[in-house]
Amino acid sequence: YSQGAVDYLYKPIEPVMVRAKVSFFVEQFQQKRKIQHQAELIRQLQENVYKAQLSEKEKHLQETEHRYQTLFSKAPVALLEGDASKMKFFLDELKASGMQNIAIYLEENPQEVWEAFSKMKLLDANQAAVDLFEAQDKADLVAHIKQTFHAKSFNFMKDHLTTIAIG
Repeated sequence: YSQGAVDYLYKPIEPVMVRAKVSFFVEQFQQKRKIQHQAELIRQLQENVYKAQLSEKEKHLQETEHRYQTLFSKAPVALLEGDASKMKFFLDELKASGMQNIAIYLEENPQEVWEAFSKMKLLDANQAAVDLFEAQDKADLVAHIKQTFHAKSFNFMKDHLTTIAIG
């Protein structure tokens, strides 16, 4: 058995015994193939179930995205969607430099408020925002959003930055 054999034949060879052993190994081989085939069928079934679930989730995601886009674009209030990751990084760097109180720091350093907001990237705006900021269209608003910030916006911007910085 240590040499890789699974069975031995003894002399004198008895045909009945050989047939029985061969029959056993053929049956064992067939059973192994049947198990492999069933395992493959199960794998394919699981893959089909996974694909069906994924397809259903993608459909639900598309429906949800469509609802969001409809709500966003048709909202009667101005909505802006932006990427604030660079602004957050800027605020994190301020905190890491040893600044203790963000609200006081921003009040005493108004240029930092403008600097932080200049790092915000506007991604989208609805029609109400276009109308509010008197832009020609969404692209015009996105391209010129920084020009919409003025002294009257300062307190809102400072409070917003404080909230983001605190987390």
